[in-house]
Amino acid sequence: MKRSIGVLLLLFLLAPAAALAQKTIGSTAHKAKLIGNRKMSLQWVSHDYFGTAKVTNEMGTLKIRGEHRSRTTDDYVTINGAVLQMVNAREFKFKGQIVTKTSYINGGVPCVKDGVFTFKATGTRKYWRLQEMENCEGNNVVDYVDIYF
Repeated sequence: MKRSIGVLLLLFLLAPAAALAQKTIGSTAHKAKLIGNRKMSLQWVSHDYFGTAKVTNEMGTLKIRGEHRSRTTDDYVTINGAVLQMVNAREFKFKGQIVTKTSYINGGVPCVKDGVFTFKATGTRKYWRLQEMENCEGNNVVDYVDIYF
């Protein structure tokens, strides 16, 4: 009897932690929508061709690594990090580094952003867009970093 109560108490205490762990990963269907090779873009690089963001599931953690590079200049965007949470099929939280470089913005110096970011698909868009889009230069210059589904 004591053992049964102990097991029940342990399950009761672990249930919230298990629920929280599931929430940080997100549902299987939401993860499936993100996993794979995805088109990726930065509007300053090109509207005619895309880069690639590779999303992998590594032991339950979704990792994102990608780039979109210009074919004619040294302009680019890179992304490297992990998904912290799939909020739903149209929004996720990402932790890592995003670097944008455009020759005529920010003095041509790479804009390096490290931290937690939100990617969200609004309306009828078929891509998740980085919500923290202000470029390091400021002055109302924004970087549209998009990952397509």
